[in-house]
Parts: sequence; structure tokens; C-alpha cells
Amino acid sequence: MDSVTSGKVIIDGKDISKFKKKDLIKYRREDIGFVFQFYNLVQNLTAIENVELATQICKKPLNPETILEKVGLKNRMKNFPSQLSGGEQQRVAIARAIAKNPKLLLCDEPTGALDYKTGKQILQLLQDTCRKEKMTVIIITHNSALTPMADRVIHFKNGTAFNIERNENPTPIEEIEW
Repeated sequence: MDSVTSGKVIIDGKDISKFKKKDLIKYRREDIGFVFQFYNLVQNLTAIENVELATQICKKPLNPETILEKVGLKNRMKNFPSQLSGGEQQRVAIARAIAKNPKLLLCDEPTGALDYKTGKQILQLLQDTCRKEKMTVIIITHNSALTPMADRVIHFKNGTAFNIERNENPTPIEEIEW
């Protein structure tokens, strides 16, 4: 998302590989949501404040309280990250990214810190949100058991895409086991 070493990056008809630094910052702010593997929460802000912070920099945000409820944190909104478990912090990070209502949501191991049941709830939320809000969700994972739920699976080896599969009939998340 910083710069390309070769080729082009075309998203939604825009060649973002030619964007100037200022334009790229604006594009990321308005059109991209990130779920990092290591949460990146602001420690002196509560869960709700972390989500609200992200919604202040985008055009059409979703309601932070509603999204925190959907990730199962209705009763933890006023807690600081240090008062939350790793899985709860991961859910705040996911809520923060979804609340931006981005066109493209990039998720790096979004269920890595979650237990099985919560992981499935989050995957369902990501899938439901992407369909309802017409958002593209890209999940980077080492958990190949999740691939049947995807519309498209891209396999990488040594930093290069070597196989792309289109899945015409994604498996419902409740049927996925790992």
C-alpha cells in the first residue's frame, strides 16, 4: 500500500500505483480498512473511542456502537485496551475497520487471537458486512480450512501469486470446521 516495485495496482478502476503520496494517504483514509494482526489500538482510548477515531476520517462511516455490538462487545465499549483480552482487542480492531465502511477491507489473520466460536462469528460478520455494504474483504490467513467460504482464493508462494481459484458456491461459515 506504499509503493510498487513493478507493475500496476488497479483498484476500482483507479491506478493507485501512480498516486502521489498525498493522494495515496487520502485514498487509504477513505477507501481502505485494515485489520492488523497486532491490533494497533490507541491504549489511552476506550474501545468505543478507538472505533470512533477511525470513523472521524472517512466519508460514510457506520455506527460505532452498532458495530461493537455486532462483534460481541456491547458491555465492553467503555473499557480500555489493557482491560480487554487479546480476543476482545482483536474484535475492537475489526470493529474499527468495519466502521469506516471502506470499499476494501484488508484483514491479516483476523481470527488468529480468537477462540473457535468467536472466530466463526467474526467471519460471519465479515461476510455479511461485505455483502450488505458491497465491500470487498480480503483475508490473509494460513488457515486453509477457511478457503471454502471465499468467493475467490489466491495462493501465494514466495511473495508471488501462483494459483487463483474462483468458488461459485462458497460454503456457509457455519459448515466450516478447523
